[in-house]
Amino acid sequence: MADKHGPTYFRKSESADSSYKRALWDAAFGLQSVDGLEPSPYARRLAEDNASGLVSLEQVGNDLETYYRQERSLSGGRQRTEEADKVSHRIVEMLEDGSFALDPHMLSAIHAHLFRGIDDALYLPGAYKSEQLVKCERILNGDSVLYGPSSLYARSLEMLFSREIEHSYAGYDDGAALSRADSNALARFVANVWMVHPFREGNTRTVAVFLALYLRSMGFDIGNEAFARHASFFRAALVRATYQNRPIGVALDPSHLMLFLSKLVEDPSTPLDYDALWCVPLFERPDRVRNVSLADARPVQEQLMHEGVTQRLLGGGATSAG
Repeated sequence: MADKHGPTYFRKSESADSSYKRALWDAAFGLQSVDGLEPSPYARRLAEDNASGLVSLEQVGNDLETYYRQERSLSGGRQRTEEADKVSHRIVEMLEDGSFALDPHMLSAIHAHLFRGIDDALYLPGAYKSEQLVKCERILNGDSVLYGPSSLYARSLEMLFSREIEHSYAGYDDGAALSRADSNALARFVANVWMVHPFREGNTRTVAVFLALYLRSMGFDIGNEAFARHASFFRAALVRATYQNRPIGVALDPSHLMLFLSKLVEDPSTPLDYDALWCVPLFERPDRVRNVSLADARPVQEQLMHEGVTQRLLGGGATSAG
C-alpha cells in the first residue's frame, strides 16, 4: 500500500473497448499466416465473445486448453490449428498487457510466452537454437537470407539493442508519424534483429509482437490492420531488408519495411507494393543464388516457373508475392 506521499499502484485489468479488442484479435490471427497457419472457427467465436465482453482473455485461454485436451488423436492439420489458436490468444494477451523492455531478453520472453507447450522439442520456447538454418525464399527465387551464426546470437543482439538504446527518436506533434530518418533507423534495427534469427521457429511472429510493443512504448498508436491483412508482406519486407547479392546488383533494401511501418503508425491506407518485393535479378540470373546450393534452390525455382511467376516477372507483368 502506498503512503500519502507516494504513488498508488493498481493491478492492470481488461478495459479495452470492443473495436480495439477485435483489432488485436485480427492482428493476432493475421500473423499466423506467416507460417501458413489458419485459426479455427472455434477460436474466432471465442475471440468475438472476448471482444464483446462476454468472456475474459483468461477464460478464452482456459477454454482453448480444455478444447484441445479433449482431442484424443490430433492429425497434423489439427496440431497446426491448435498452434494458431493458442499463439493468437497469447499474442492478444501480450498486446493488451503492453509491458515492454528494450532488452534482448524481451525477445526470449515473448517467444517463451507464445510457444510454451505447443511443441517444446520443436520450438525450444525462449531458448536459442544451436544449429545454423537457411530457408529457400520464393521472393529470392530459392535463395536464403544469411542468418546470424548461432555462436554469436547473444552478442549480436546485445550490440543491436545497445545501439538502439542510444538512438534518439525525434519528438512529434500530436498525430505525427515517424520521420523518414527515424523510419529508416527503426526498419534497419528490426530487420537486423530478425536476421539474427535466434529461435528455431517462430522468429517472425516474435519480432512482430516485439515491434508492436516497442512502438506502443514510444507512444504511437498502432494500426493493427497492417498485421491483420499484410503479415506476409511484413515477412517478405524483412527478407528484402536483410538480403544482399552485390555482384548482381542486389543491395539491402529497407524501403518495403519502411512502407509497412508507415501503414502501421501513420496512414492505414498506405499502399503496399507486393510486386516490388520480388528480387528480379535472381530471376534473371537463377544460377546466382549465394546462400544455398543451386540444387536446394531448384525446387522453388521450378515451382515458380510452373506457376508462371518467373515468366511474368521477366516479361514485365505484375504478380503477387504471396
